[in-house]
Amino acid sequence: MIPTGVQQFMLGTALNNETQARQTLAALKNAGYTGIELCGFMIHPTGLMVRLLTRAAGMPTGNGGKLDWHKLVQESGLSVVSLHTDLGSVERDAATVAAEAKSFGTNYVVITGAPMVSGQIANIGYDRQHNSFWCILCDYVPVSYPGTGDLFASVLTGGFLTGDSLPMAMGRASYFVERCIKTTFSYSSDTRYGVMLEKELGALIDRQNVKDFSLL
Repeated sequence: MIPTGVQQFMLGTALNNETQARQTLAALKNAGYTGIELCGFMIHPTGLMVRLLTRAAGMPTGNGGKLDWHKLVQESGLSVVSLHTDLGSVERDAATVAAEAKSFGTNYVVITGAPMVSGQIANIGYDRQHNSFWCILCDYVPVSYPGTGDLFASVLTGGFLTGDSLPMAMGRASYFVERCIKTTFSYSSDTRYGVMLEKELGALIDRQNVKDFSLL
């Protein structure tokens, strides 16, 4: 059975206290969902500025940061399909981020956009079943586009659904996102519009388009 899940961001203020959170998670389970994507902003206490900014962006995080999410998720019968974390947390302490994702029982941990001393950007993955760490290096492009994380996650998920191993799925997603970024950068388009993914969709058809990966 293909797992189905909901992003915690989508639930917003429906998780403000323990009772409300328990009822909301139970409703998800009863609706047929099997998992949830947790968000670091919502499972840890956050400052007033973060709450104001997310609310202004139409994605209020609520007041559930002090709740015991390990307990709540376990009681609900849902699985944690992924843990969404901000880049700042990854840059400060990637090992802690990975350990937290692992503590929720996730089969894979994927960290994207990790800056390397070489100047390249690394996408790093952990496969719990095989206890293996994988790394994919990408060229650094001096620009930032919104939506590239979602694009990576979409191709990664598509890879899993078509039989890819973790490093294969990561390599496929890394190849596509890197191509989209470089192509868009070559046009000097307004970064607010995101990447020009339409020009690179054909790259997804060729199953050989996978970035090289290596064990850590």
